[in-house]
Amino acid sequence: MKNQEPAKFAGNDRQENNTAAYYVLDDGQSYEDSPYRDTPLPARDTSLPLRDRSMPARKDEIPEQIRKMRRLYEYSDGSFRQKCKNFYLQGMYMKDYEDDAPWNGRFRHYFPVYQDLGVDQLRGYFTWRTAVRRGTYPEGNTCYAYLYLYELLNGIGSESPEDTLSKMKAFENGYLDAGYGDPAMRKNLHRWLLEYAVVKNLPAEEAASFADPAVRAWDHAMAVLQAPDGCSDEELFEAIESLPGNRLGSSVTVVKEGAAAKKLFARLWRHIVSSYREKGRDFFTECFGKKRIYLWHPLGNAVYWEHHRQEKTDYVLNESRRFYRREGVWYEESYQSLYFNKRKFNALFHEADRQFRDYLKTGHSLKAKPEEAWAASFVEEIIAEDRKEKTEAARPKIVIDFSGLEKIRQDAEITKASLLTEEERAEEAKAAQADEPQKEPPRQILPDGVKEAEEGQQSGKDSLHGRIREYLSDEHLVRLVHMLLSGRDAAAFLSAGRLMPTVAADAVNEALFDLVGDNVLECEDDRLSLVEDYREDLMKLFEE
Repeated sequence: MKNQEPAKFAGNDRQENNTAAYYVLDDGQSYEDSPYRDTPLPARDTSLPLRDRSMPARKDEIPEQIRKMRRLYEYSDGSFRQKCKNFYLQGMYMKDYEDDAPWNGRFRHYFPVYQDLGVDQLRGYFTWRTAVRRGTYPEGNTCYAYLYLYELLNGIGSESPEDTLSKMKAFENGYLDAGYGDPAMRKNLHRWLLEYAVVKNLPAEEAASFADPAVRAWDHAMAVLQAPDGCSDEELFEAIESLPGNRLGSSVTVVKEGAAAKKLFARLWRHIVSSYREKGRDFFTECFGKKRIYLWHPLGNAVYWEHHRQEKTDYVLNESRRFYRREGVWYEESYQSLYFNKRKFNALFHEADRQFRDYLKTGHSLKAKPEEAWAASFVEEIIAEDRKEKTEAARPKIVIDFSGLEKIRQDAEITKASLLTEEERAEEAKAAQADEPQKEPPRQILPDGVKEAEEGQQSGKDSLHGRIREYLSDEHLVRLVHMLLSGRDAAAFLSAGRLMPTVAADAVNEALFDLVGDNVLECEDDRLSLVEDYREDLMKLFEE
């Protein structure tokens, strides 16, 4: 050996009793099989691994496949992308490897890859992985768990993207639910599940289920509030209540009135979205802005190498969020809560809650705020609309049962016959004779023009007669209208038929409404009379 300044190696493996270990290497010695290698420092801050204190494996104890796998590592530019590529190549080479050499030491490393592990640690990992693939989930080292998830993201040990998702969810159930792993692992796992599903173009319903619950709630609220007409009052109210700073659910208005109060708040939102305009902006845009586009870095916090690159991709996650890729760059388009105008949104519903409490008489009044005065008119319109509906609903509804009219008519005919005077009987007989079909006069041979004119007139009369019979089909009611048109009092007629004046008036009015367009009979103090404005119209209709 030549005399030279010794090289110093400081580490847990070779330090005992605080005495540094020195190794003097001959210039001509080969480094091919040395366990030590100059490795470029990573581009990002990385915590140094805690090395195992046990002696490193001897050369003859290193499995040949692990030896070859380590030689596949290309140092190149030392970038993180190169590190991910090396991990993929080495992982695919070791995808079916199994071992039986457990290792239980301590090891910590950010973004761990195979090359960061010693031989004993590698054998320990592949032994742990063998157990996981067989359906058992021993605790193992946390770095082992991350290595395993990185493998799945890169398709190492899975048959398809769907199989990758299935195995990652199984890992959550078997490993994380058992209490293993660090606190951030579950959050990372769900993020990777979502991003992997988007990158691999898997069904949006499944991808959305992996999203953060707060993100899902926000996106759903944006979709509902932007297009409220297709949503129920309950769904719309839930979207309003779900937004930050909103406490409508605990308002005394909702607590006491329940669905009625929710209906008012939902109506208010529909009304203001359709009618509010300020500087060309609707109220939804005023509160939430427009969709914005940002750079998106899927799987950016994982060791992932994209070996099949797609230049153009469009992926709609839901109505409020989509991802797309152009020229190798990913973008996200969505509504961002950062631009939520919470003050304006909550001002509307504070003023609404204040007025609704007074309107519904729930007590616990709120004070009006000058800065919310702009919202008052929108709330007042909703209250006026609701009050009108309640007034309409309070009016009594008359339901006429026509099934008993035939019996009433028969009884009325019998009673009427016993009450009529001789003069009235004569008039009845004369009217009945007029109703009998007349003999058809001898048909005259006329010129074509005269013939067509007469036939048209006759057809018009038949059409009018048919319309009367169609709309006022009950003969009893027809007689009633005739009596009123001739100026006779119908009281005896109604009494004999045991028919209430109000019921008769409603029946006639309803039957003739489509022809006249209004009520033709009035009933005051149980006395029927014609509406004089329509006497002439009725005379024309009943001239038959």
